[in-house]
Amino acid sequence: MVRTELIQSLENNIRILSDFIKSIPVDRLHLTRGEGFWSIYQHIRHLADVQKVIHLRLEQFLKEEPQIIVPIQPDKDTDMMTDHTESPDRLLDAFSFWRTSQLDIIRAASDTVWAREINHPEYEKYSFTIMVRHALLHDSFHMHRIEELWLLHDEYLPIL
Repeated sequence: MVRTELIQSLENNIRILSDFIKSIPVDRLHLTRGEGFWSIYQHIRHLADVQKVIHLRLEQFLKEEPQIIVPIQPDKDTDMMTDHTESPDRLLDAFSFWRTSQLDIIRAASDTVWAREINHPEYEKYSFTIMVRHALLHDSFHMHRIEELWLLHDEYLPIL
């Protein structure tokens, strides 16, 4: 198992995301590039907002009684889509705060917790290990989308 690598990657993403976002011109953050696309800001907002959910889910794995994950639908959250009051720096601070708290749980988790499975209606199988990897892949997915929105010419944006 690659626990050490997963933990290090999740920790590295705090700095990677911050440096990445600070390299994007401010006038590009709220630009909507097409129907169905989020702005860069909305991806940053989503990454910050979902960290508390990830933290709460990690805590669920610490409980020994049967658990069920409640799926979230962030693209249906119209407030997130239109509320631009938080600064990108504040959102990055929130991401860092929650990720650091997640890492405390992940580092302290026993072998039993790492192997524990709980019911997630969207997935055939869902374990603490999968959840940790899922958090890492979720970061990467949204950072990739941000990079596309920042750097790709319109004709090369993926069809959603």
